[in-house]
Amino acid sequence: MRRTIELLSVTLVLAGFELAAGTLSTTLNNFTRTLTTTVAADVPNLPPMRFIGGVGLIVTGMLGLTMMVWARHAAANISRGPVCSRCGGQTQRVKKKIHHRALGSMLGLELARRRCVECGRSGLSLLQ
Repeated sequence: MRRTIELLSVTLVLAGFELAAGTLSTTLNNFTRTLTTTVAADVPNLPPMRFIGGVGLIVTGMLGLTMMVWARHAAANISRGPVCSRCGGQTQRVKKKIHHRALGSMLGLELARRRCVECGRSGLSLLQ
């Protein structure tokens, strides 16, 4: 699922640039010109809904890429089992937050949120 989200995010960004600016080869030039004429209250050379749709696709794609970078970073901190990775003590399960559920879905892993009884460390671990 990770590769699908990454590919979809890049595609949305490119499609957004295409819709917002007209062509990929002159995206930056057209985008800045359209943005400048919109701010200056001139009539833009693209229909407003096309421009807004393109910017929306760019933002959506960038959010997707940001979420994937966050997921990869968070995956490095997932422990392997019910033992605390800091002190080796026993842990107990606690309720996951919504972003932990989203992370599990994005990574395609069954995750549990655990808290160490001894040192108080809280984090995610793989369900076994």
